[in-house]
Amino acid sequence: MDLTKTSAREIADQTGINVTLLSKFKNNQRKLQYNSRYPLLLADFFLQCRAEQSGHVVRDLLVKSDSTLKDADLQQLREALALWLSSELTDEAPVRQVLPVVDVFQSTNDLKPVLEGFTRQVLSAPAGRVFVIHDFPDMQLSTSFLEFSLPYLEQMRNHGCPIQILDSCPAPKTYMSIFKWLEFYFSDRIQLFSDYERAYLHRMIFLLEDTCALVILSNDVGQKVFHSTLYTDRKSAQYFQRSADIAAETSTRVIEKIPFSNITDFLHTLDRFLVPYSTTYLVNPVMMYKTMNLDILNRVLEENGVPEAERRPAFETNRFTAYLRTKCPYKQIYDLSAMTWVATMESTVDEELSAVYGRPIKVSRRLLHEHLQFLSKLNSHKYQLLFVPFETLQLLHSTISYVVQQGGLFLAWDASRSNQRIYSRDPSIVQASYNYMEEIWNSIPAAYTSSEWQAQQIRKLLELSGE
Repeated sequence: MDLTKTSAREIADQTGINVTLLSKFKNNQRKLQYNSRYPLLLADFFLQCRAEQSGHVVRDLLVKSDSTLKDADLQQLREALALWLSSELTDEAPVRQVLPVVDVFQSTNDLKPVLEGFTRQVLSAPAGRVFVIHDFPDMQLSTSFLEFSLPYLEQMRNHGCPIQILDSCPAPKTYMSIFKWLEFYFSDRIQLFSDYERAYLHRMIFLLEDTCALVILSNDVGQKVFHSTLYTDRKSAQYFQRSADIAAETSTRVIEKIPFSNITDFLHTLDRFLVPYSTTYLVNPVMMYKTMNLDILNRVLEENGVPEAERRPAFETNRFTAYLRTKCPYKQIYDLSAMTWVATMESTVDEELSAVYGRPIKVSRRLLHEHLQFLSKLNSHKYQLLFVPFETLQLLHSTISYVVQQGGLFLAWDASRSNQRIYSRDPSIVQASYNYMEEIWNSIPAAYTSSEWQAQQIRKLLELSGE
C-alpha cells in the first residue's frame, strides 16, 4: 500500500475487503493466510486495477525477489504476488515456489518413493481438503502397490481428507482387488465411483484439492514400468482437479452405505435387490440376532432393558431374515473358533444389535444355549449351516460379515469397527464377490461338511454353553 501510494478505502471499494480488516493486515495485527481468498483479491487489484499507475512497481518488486519471474505471464505474477503478500512467505520459501514444481520418478513395480513424496505434501497441507484417486486402468491390482499404498491412504484419511475414488475397470474385478480394499471402504469419508468411459487410458492420478497432483503412467508392455510426475504447484493441481470433477459428474457411485441405526433402508435394500430362489452366501464370525428365534430375541432385548416400543426394528429384521430363508437357498458359515470362545462366556455382546441401539446389548449364556438349540434344527435342503474354523479358510478379513448373491447384491459390515453397512449392485463387484464366496465354500475340507461332524460341533457348543 505504501509502495503504490494506495489507501485502504480505495482497495476496499475495488475488492470488497473491509477497511478495518485491511488495516489489520497492513499493521500485522492479523495474518494474511495464502489459502484464504484475500491474497488473490489483493494481487488482482495491484496488478490489474493499478496497472496504468504503479503496477510496474509491483512487477519490479516481484522480479527483484525472483529473477525467474522476469518473463512470467499475468497469471504467474498473480500467484507470485499472492504468496508474497501472505504471512506464510519466509526467506526460506522464495516466490519461485509458485511456479510449476515437478518431481519425476521412473520405476518398475515400485511406487513407494513417489507415494512417500506425495504423502508428505498432503500432510503438510491444511486438513480437510478433498483427496481424489482417479484410477483409469486397474493399476491397483499390482501386489506391491496393494502392500504399501493403504497405509499412506490411511494417513491421508486420518489427516481429515474426504476421499473420492474413481475406478475405471471395464472387466470384472478379481476378488483380491475388492477385498484388499474392503476395510478402507467402510470409512464415512470414502466414496467409490465407477468410471468405465476412460478405461482405455493407462494412468492414475492422485490429487489433493488446490495443492498437488501425482500422475502415474504405465507403459503396460512387457515388464510394467511406471513413469510418475509429482506436481506441487496450485495451478497444476487445479488443472487435474477439473478433469477429476468432470469424471465424477459422469461416473456412477458403486458402493452405497447404510447406518446400522437405519433399519428401514437396510430392509428395503434387501427386499429390493435380493433375488428369490438364487443361491445366497453368508459368512459371519459369530451368530447374529437376525437368525434368532423371535421369542429368544424378545427376551434378549428385555434382559437389556430395551423398552417394548423400541424393539420393533430388531423384530422386523428378524422376521424378514426368516422370510428370506424360505425364498433363497442359503449357504452360511460361522466361525467355529469364535463360537467356541463365545459359548464359554457368561454373556457375549451382539455387536450388530448393539450398533442398532447405540449401546452394548448382551446375550446371556442361558439364551445363547437356547439359540444354539434353535440353530441345530434349521438345517434343510434350502438352508445349509456350517461351523468351520476360519483359520482353515483363505479369508482376507476374518472379522467382516458378508451377504453375497449372484446377480443380486453384495453386502458387508463389521459392527465392531464401523457404524455402517456397505453394499453394491455393480455387476463387476457382485460377480467378483460371488466368485470369492464360492471359492471359500468349495475350499472347506470335506471332513467339515459332513452332517455327522457338524452335529458333533453343535453338541460340543451346547455342552460348553449349558448351565
